[in-house]
Amino acid sequence: MKRLFTPIGRMLTAHETLIEIEPGLLPIFRTMTALQFGMALLGTIASLIEPEHEMPPGLGLVFFSVAWTGLLCFYLFATPRFQRLGRAYLPLALLFATLCTLGEYLWEFPILVEILQQEDELALLVSVSGWRLLSGLVTPLLIVASQYGWRSIVLFIVTVIGAELFAFRQFLSAYAEIGAFSVVQAVIFGLIGYIVNRLIAAQRVQRRALAAANAQLAQHAATLEQLTISRERNRLARELHDTLAHTLSAVSVQLEAVDSAWDLQPTRARELLGKSLATTRSGLTETRRALHSLRASPLDDLGLPLAIRTLAESTAKRAGLALHLTIDELEPLLPDVEQHLYRIAQEALANVVKHSGAHTLQVQLTSAPERAHQRVTLAIADDGQGFDVSTAQANGHFGLRGMHERAQLIGATLTVESTPTDGTTVRLVLA
Repeated sequence: MKRLFTPIGRMLTAHETLIEIEPGLLPIFRTMTALQFGMALLGTIASLIEPEHEMPPGLGLVFFSVAWTGLLCFYLFATPRFQRLGRAYLPLALLFATLCTLGEYLWEFPILVEILQQEDELALLVSVSGWRLLSGLVTPLLIVASQYGWRSIVLFIVTVIGAELFAFRQFLSAYAEIGAFSVVQAVIFGLIGYIVNRLIAAQRVQRRALAAANAQLAQHAATLEQLTISRERNRLARELHDTLAHTLSAVSVQLEAVDSAWDLQPTRARELLGKSLATTRSGLTETRRALHSLRASPLDDLGLPLAIRTLAESTAKRAGLALHLTIDELEPLLPDVEQHLYRIAQEALANVVKHSGAHTLQVQLTSAPERAHQRVTLAIADDGQGFDVSTAQANGHFGLRGMHERAQLIGATLTVESTPTDGTTVRLVLA
């Protein structure tokens, strides 16, 4: 008994080995359930316009079909409402669909027997009903085979065939074809479940191999990064040696000569001092050139999230502000977009230091998925003295105009909220 109910426990607790629903399963489940609901609804309409005055024998069954498929559609399409179910979300939907399909089947069969009232037609009735049951349960079977293990597939088959044999129990002694057809159904279910389960298992192996390759690639990238840093340090050492070290060494020798000739040969000393000044200027020019070639912009060196974090921390430290920082990792943006975002943040933080007189600074850079891209929000707020936004640009606040222009260039929305004595919030939304 424990071995029998183990698959049930796995399905109800959901994903003992899987954390996520297999890609594509939920959209397929939703589509097939919506089709079932549409067909049941059409059947209900056809039954209601029946020309006979008496209610058709199967009208209650049709209403039942509409009710359970409609409830299942609501459950599947209103996913956020049932997020609290967590891992039990998919197993509950499968269990409900399977039980309702079996219930409809057990309800329908006696009605059809009563309508036919000819045992000679029973074999045909069993065949037609059996294939209808197979078509109704193929979607739950495919999902069980894709999402869970072989035990769950066997439990699914045993449940379905057991319910079918229960419906035909009074005819089993007279019609061996019923049992034979049930065996055929079990074999078909088993073959479908096995094939689908093996295909999904092969895909999982490929995904794991891809994940391992990605991890190895990330490790290689980290190694390459460390090697690049080491080479850059060596290049920096060479540049400093060829410029600053040579200049200081030459100036040191010349100044020693100046010191020796200062009293005995004043004219010679002045000549050497002039050469020292010329050497110093030349060395300073070369050093600046080297530093300019070595310097990278914050975005190139750090990336947008870390660049804004560094900018906010340095601003808060310089101005003595209490900093509340929230920085999310972002998907890569276009270089121009990152540059404008960084400049807007830089201008907003500069305004906080220059004009706000604040004590607290809040900087947020957050990302949220939206359709096929990400929604980036940059918010910078302070508790300073604030200002009147409507008259700011008229009074020479060209920085605000520049921020708005930068936001328009990248298709973002920039809002500035401020009132005197109540602080300022600059919020940019890039959707």
